[in-house]
Amino acid sequence: MTGTWINMGTVLLGGSLGWALGERLPLRVREAATLGVGLVTLVLGMQMALRTQNVLVLLLSVILGGALGGALGISKALERGSQRVERLFRGRPVAQAFLTASLLFCVGPMTLVGAIQDGLFGDWTILGAKAILDGISAAALAAALGPGVLLSLLVILIYQGGVTLLARLLAQSLAGF
Repeated sequence: MTGTWINMGTVLLGGSLGWALGERLPLRVREAATLGVGLVTLVLGMQMALRTQNVLVLLLSVILGGALGGALGISKALERGSQRVERLFRGRPVAQAFLTASLLFCVGPMTLVGAIQDGLFGDWTILGAKAILDGISAAALAAALGPGVLLSLLVILIYQGGVTLLARLLAQSLAGF
């Protein structure tokens, strides 16, 4: 779970700095950070895809991952959670910040692949790269949307940490084979 803890630390740090700076962080800086994170994420995804030795495995992984995510209702669970937060903080942008940050930090291949790699092999390099991207994104989001971004820490812990723990349990149970 090293990668998840590091990821949570960077989101906490970035989100806190962004929230503290708020509107003092110029819009052009926030936009540049957002564009930069998007570009780096795209490049990292392309690098990982190009390293794939078997494109069929990549295709099947994407299809199975989408089907599994749909079957588990991950998207619906996030939506229900955001609705609860919205009811709790009626009229405040906390719910929007929570949902936006949670989706940004937890939906995507770096989260799933990184968490599985951390759980199976103890290799948190993907989550380490993701942590840097998420910390920068958290600062930009919190500057624009406020402290609701920090609530996404719970989602990171539950989802990303949960996947890591499940992968670790799977690795331990298959170790005897």
